[in-house]
Parts: sequence; C-alpha cells; structure tokens
Amino acid sequence: MGMYIARRLFWLPALLFAVSLITFYLFRVAPGDPVTVMLGAKARPEAAERLRHELGLDRPFWVQYFDYVFSYARGDFGESLRYPGQSVKDLIIPKMWVSAQLSFVALAISVIFGLPLGFYVAHKQGYAIDPIIIIAALSLMAILPMISVPTLLWVFCLKLGWLPCSGWGGLWDT
Repeated sequence: MGMYIARRLFWLPALLFAVSLITFYLFRVAPGDPVTVMLGAKARPEAAERLRHELGLDRPFWVQYFDYVFSYARGDFGESLRYPGQSVKDLIIPKMWVSAQLSFVALAISVIFGLPLGFYVAHKQGYAIDPIIIIAALSLMAILPMISVPTLLWVFCLKLGWLPCSGWGGLWDT
C-alpha cells in the first residue's frame, strides 16, 4: 500500500504539469480574442495593443505559461472579465461556504447509504441479491447529473414542495 501511494505521489507533479499545460494551450488556441472581448470589436488598434501588452499576451508562449502557473500557485486568478474591477478570487471566496456545505451533504449521504449497503453486500456475497445490489449501485453512480439533478428537483421542489427550486435555502424557506 505504501509503495502504491509513493508511486502515485511520484507521478503527481508530472500529471499536474501535463494538465495545466494542455489546459493553457487549449485556451490559447480556442477561437476568440480576450482583448476583443474586453474592449469590443470596434476598439482602436492602439488600445488593443496596449491591453495586449498589459495582459502579457504579446510575450512568448512559455513565458505566459509560467506566469499563469505561478500566479495560480499564489492564489492570484486575475480580474473577472464579466465583472470588471473585481478579482476572480474575491468572487469565488464567498461561494466556497455553499460548495463546502454541498460537499458535506453529498459525503453524508454517501456514508449513510453506502456503508450499510456495502456491509450488506459483503455479508450476502454469493447470494442472488449480491449482483442485483451491485448493478443498482453502479447504475446510480453512472447516471449523469444532467438527468439526476432535474429529476431530483422535480421530485423535491415541484411535487413534494420540500425545497426551493432556485437559490440557496433550507427546508423552511419553501
């Protein structure tokens, strides 16, 4: 087990490098120009060139890539294109509490249902119920969120009325 973890940790930096490089490259070759998005299509060429220089888009690819990696490592995600004047970090931090709550609820549901089901299947190994439960559990894990989320919203929000259909609220906010 220790060797497995050591091997995974050994390959982690290479994997992070590859993922970050591929992501950066795909954003660079994607259609569209960030300067045109920020200034508009009718911007003067001098203004576009000045902004391109300020953003560092006139520098070589590798210089841009290492700036990207080191700024992310420092927690500097840049300025929002949608909300000018606000940093992306300042927009993300207030939403982190909601993400943490959702993660905790998902973990709790997984433990509440997964552990007893796993113990039951382990106890009934070899019985006819064993493959049925395993297939059902794997099928539920494979259902796309595009299908499961609207279905759950329909049941708990529209049919039962237990939860609000939008926004962030609790059982008593319906």
